[in-house]
Amino acid sequence: MNLKNKIAIITGGSQGFGYAIAEEFAQRGAVVVIVNRTAKKGKEAAEKLKKRGGNAHAFPCDTTNVEEVKKLVSWVKGEFGRIDILVNNAGIIRPAMLHKMTMEQWNEVLNVNLTGYFVVLRETSKVMIEQNYGRIVNISSVAGSRGTIGQINYGAAKAGVHGLTKSAAKELARYKITVNAIAAGLFKTPMTENMPQDIKEKSIKEIPLRRMGEPWEIARLAVYLASDDAGYITGQIIGINGGIYM
Repeated sequence: MNLKNKIAIITGGSQGFGYAIAEEFAQRGAVVVIVNRTAKKGKEAAEKLKKRGGNAHAFPCDTTNVEEVKKLVSWVKGEFGRIDILVNNAGIIRPAMLHKMTMEQWNEVLNVNLTGYFVVLRETSKVMIEQNYGRIVNISSVAGSRGTIGQINYGAAKAGVHGLTKSAAKELARYKITVNAIAAGLFKTPMTENMPQDIKEKSIKEIPLRRMGEPWEIARLAVYLASDDAGYITGQIIGINGGIYM
């Protein structure tokens, strides 16, 4: 699928799913804007893509900060004239069992993983409405559908992303903007690298396909949803989890 000259914003694009998606988009001709809270990480990721022939740029932005997001959207529109694709991916985890979770842990995860998605989606969609075209892909998790022990904040945020996706899809459809979510299962990312080996092995045994996913598998699904081929798909929560949740 061709994304030639499409302008794509990818939040949390310096590592994990975000970088894999940025890399795949760049290889298919998209102009990629990597958004990261840490300017250095975003710049390093963009430079890496440029060395591989990609058209990549970095813009430091805290996605929970409305004014910073407005500056991001204004810069992208001013620089490239339009915004075709948004991939909402920036996220954090602050694990703790329910009875031990602090309000700080709860609020931080909800703020980044849900409110941040809303803020970026709201500001980006304003440009997409003007141009009567857009593709929005929210990276979510199976935790939003089946829950997860020790991460009630994360599960609640991702369930919120599912509701956000469906509501936005209904509102924006009249402007030829599609909004979908990818609900990921257990994947090889920097987050899962730090999992204790015994827990990781136990988790893999619960997956019918008996393996962890590869980031490129998420990236290629994102490419499809961001392409013109997926113009009749909207409001969907698409699971990619090896069969652990059906």
